[in-house]
Amino acid sequence: MKFISLFFAFFKIGLFAFGGGYTIVALARSEFVNKRRWISDGELCDFLALSQTLPGIISVNFAAFLGNRQGGFIGSVFAVSGMVFPAVLAILLLAHLITEANNYPVLKSALAGVRIAVAVMLLTLTFSQARTVLKSRFGVLLAVSAFIWILFDLSPAVPLIIAGIAGWLFYRQKGKVFE
Repeated sequence: MKFISLFFAFFKIGLFAFGGGYTIVALARSEFVNKRRWISDGELCDFLALSQTLPGIISVNFAAFLGNRQGGFIGSVFAVSGMVFPAVLAILLLAHLITEANNYPVLKSALAGVRIAVAVMLLTLTFSQARTVLKSRFGVLLAVSAFIWILFDLSPAVPLIIAGIAGWLFYRQKGKVFE
């Protein structure tokens, strides 16, 4: 029953995760932190950070981490399957419309509306997660540095790697690697 629960929890998120990996965060927080209490806000941030730094799709990486946490390897398989199944269905059902989207004003308008909703979800996520992780001057310094780096349209990989190494060194020195 746990595996079916994992599948449908991620299926629900995958069904509404328009716009990329970060759009799942608000949904995942609501589902896994608030509703099911499978993880804490801090663990959500940790899973997202790991998901971002590894190759692949962020939402799939996240599903694999949380699925493994809840049910080992089989839990990962069910969670990842639930996450990708809605997208696979949508692609199969709507593939012919994607190439013709400009010919359908209703579809074009709907996608413009979805983009606005995704932007709002990302903005909300940014503020909610900032309150969780920016608890020290060090964290604020890393965040501002990464923001400036990315603002100049440079590769986000560099601040991720630097922040990971700096965080490891800083918190290792303080003896607070895991909070």
